[in-house]
Amino acid sequence: MDRSNAAINRILEEAADLVGREKEAAGNVESTEGYKGRQIERLKEFAAIHNLWIDFNVLSLV
Repeated sequence: MDRSNAAINRILEEAADLVGREKEAAGNVESTEGYKGRQIERLKEFAAIHNLWIDFNVLSLV
């Protein structure tokens, strides 16, 4: 991580913690595919809450 970007580092740490908690909650009982889907959903929610989600459908990229 880049020490000059503390705000970005904090966001990355929060996202990594979120993903880690999902994996921890799944334990050894659930398949990788099962908790990975939840990790993606949680990351999307995290991005939306922090106004980090980019919706390419609303951008004029043409």
